[in-house]
Order: sequence, then C-alpha cells, then structure tokens
Amino acid sequence: MSKIEKFNQLLNCLRGPALETVRAFQVTADNYTKALDRLKQRYDNPTLVFLDNISSLFALPTVAKSNGQQLRSLIDHASALYNSLRSLSTEPQICEAMLISIVMGKVDQETKRKWNESLDYTTLPSWEKCVGVVERHCQYLESDKKPPAEAPMSQPGGHRSHSQMHQTDYKTFRCPELINLALDNRLNAVKRHKLCINCLGRGQLVANCPSTRRCHSCALPHHSLLHRPSPGSAAAPLPLPQAEPVQVSDAVAHTHTESRSDCIILATALILVKESSGSYKIGRALLDSCSQVNFISEEFAQRLRLPRSKLNFEIRSIGETQTRIKHHATTNIKSRHNGFELLLDFCVTSHIAYHPESEIDISAWNFPQHSSLADESFNKSRRIDLLLGTETFFDILAVGQVKLG
Repeated sequence: MSKIEKFNQLLNCLRGPALETVRAFQVTADNYTKALDRLKQRYDNPTLVFLDNISSLFALPTVAKSNGQQLRSLIDHASALYNSLRSLSTEPQICEAMLISIVMGKVDQETKRKWNESLDYTTLPSWEKCVGVVERHCQYLESDKKPPAEAPMSQPGGHRSHSQMHQTDYKTFRCPELINLALDNRLNAVKRHKLCINCLGRGQLVANCPSTRRCHSCALPHHSLLHRPSPGSAAAPLPLPQAEPVQVSDAVAHTHTESRSDCIILATALILVKESSGSYKIGRALLDSCSQVNFISEEFAQRLRLPRSKLNFEIRSIGETQTRIKHHATTNIKSRHNGFELLLDFCVTSHIAYHPESEIDISAWNFPQHSSLADESFNKSRRIDLLLGTETFFDILAVGQVKLG
C-alpha cells in the first residue's frame, strides 16, 4: 500500500478533533509522515497517558456490599491501570504521582491551577517539583497580603456596605453608618453581614452569644440599637383591658389579651412550611420574642420529612430547667396571604407546650371589616407545631395595633 493510500485510509478512520489536526495537510506521500508525526505528538503523549491512568485509579468505583462480580471488575480495572503505569514509569515514580494526586485533591482551585500550569507534559511529575511549586505559591500569597479597605463600597439600591463590620477588632455598635440608618435598614444591615443581633459580633448566632448584655429598653436578647419601641408605650408594657389584634405583614401573626386577668392569648399564626418534597403544609406557629432559637415539634418535623443534622445543644429556661436538643432542621416558611418568606433553622423538640386550655368565646369581639387573621382559630385549643424566636420575631411582626372596641 502506497503512502497516499495509507494517508487516505488514515483520514477515513479519524473523527472530530483528531481529523481536524491533519485536515490541513494535502494528501501527498511526503505529508503522510508529517501528519502521522503530528497525531503522535498530539495524542501519543506518554505523560498525558500516565496522568490519566493515575486519575482513573483514584476514580475507581467503591464496592459497598460483597459482590463477586463487582469485586472482580474492580480488581481487573486496577490491574490493567497498574500494568499500564508500569510500562510508562518505575514504581517510585508511580508512588510520587499518587502522592501528588492525593495532595492536589485537598488544595484549593488556584493552587491546583498553578500546579497544572507548571507541567510541561514531556516528563513525568515528581514530588520534589510539586513541593517547589506549592512553596513558591505560598511565598507569593504571604507577600501579597493587603490591608483591608477602609472606604465603604456602594451597593445596588443605594445602600452602602459597612466594610468596617467585617473587621474583627472594630466595635460595630460605634459605627456611624449603622447608627445613622433607620431601624429597619439597620436590622437588614446586621442580617446582611451575618452579625449576632445581641452583641453585633461575627461568628455566632444569638442562641450561642457569650455576651450577658441585653437590650437597655426591654431586657430582651437583642442589641439596644435594634430595639423596636411599641407605639405610645412606656419602657415596661402594661396589660390592656381590651382585646388587641396585631397586624403582622398582612396577617402574618396576631395577639389578643382577654379582659379577664387569668387568660392571655399569645401571638400565633397559621403559616406555610416547606416539606422535603418541595410542597408546603400548613403549621401553627407561636411567636415568642424571648426565645433565642426557633423550634419545631418532633411530630410536625416527621410529617414534613425534613432532613436533620445532629446537634448537641442545651436549652435553659425559667427555673434553670434544662432541655437537651439532639437534632436541628432547616426549611422555609412563608405567609398564606402574601409573598413574605424566610429560610430558618429549627431545633427539633418533642413538645411545644403553649395552647389555650379551652375555647374562648369571641362572639362579642368587634373585628375590623376586611381584615385577615393570621390564625382564624386563635381562640381554640390547638397544638403548636413551631415556635418562632426573637431572630424571626422582628422580621414578622409589623409595627401597629388595631384595638377591638
């Protein structure tokens, strides 16, 4: 067979990128050798084959259960890869390449990219060269440290980023930008930067806050800068003789105080809670501004089939009563009346105690027309599925009350 015939046969066998590699060559006897050399240079690279075999060795599937066929397949593939590696290198070179693969699997993407750029793909990689590349990258990172920016940067919507909040040695409560914000914007800024709402520090939630300080106005676990005063109220709220529903984000929650001194109805709401399948179920939530964490009952969590994570957490309540929390779950809640929605973390507990002991007669109560209650059965004895704590309370509860006359 002549070289021209071999060239034509070669072109008929090639597909895709391999064909594009030699398509520019004219079909002549001299160009056949050149085209063949180009293909060998591109695809017959022993270093690339070696590295690919190392990657394939670490990507072998795991055999979870005893299965003869799967075990035999694993051994056959591993043996084939090992024999291929032995034909391309020595055992010390294989060991070094495996060590490099393990280490590069644990570094960040930038360091991995530096290592890949250092390979010339004409010689096998060595551990000594890998150490040298990482050491040089470490020296560059240590010499390229820059001081944190002092000037705040603007963000979309006209709000400025409080860059000083990111500095661990900065007293956030002295930040003039934070102090000058309106209350709602101040609270949004604290949440946007993931600060503790009690001490304004970084790195913990209010439930884990080590500070013993509380709000100077109401003594609740939030910072004084985040205190939301009740309209026309003094520092210490007094019980009202008439029932008062509170409008909450278009009926997100409400509260009533009955005229009798021995019966108080706390704020509850029927809300939509996202289950594991993505759909929503209605749950009854109790709003508690004194609770530092959110709770969900064991029964309701099982109905939602929420995935759980282990948690070793101790809850202390009045009288130093201690409750051990072993699991927590994360899910979304949203209003039944508008688009208000929050992603919350819940401690799973066996029971949430509050509910009215008996049905309360509200036939004489004068509700405003065209108003939607957050819990239409607030006066009836029903189980509580969730408890929303202080971290959520101020997001949900709107300022203003409607008095029932």
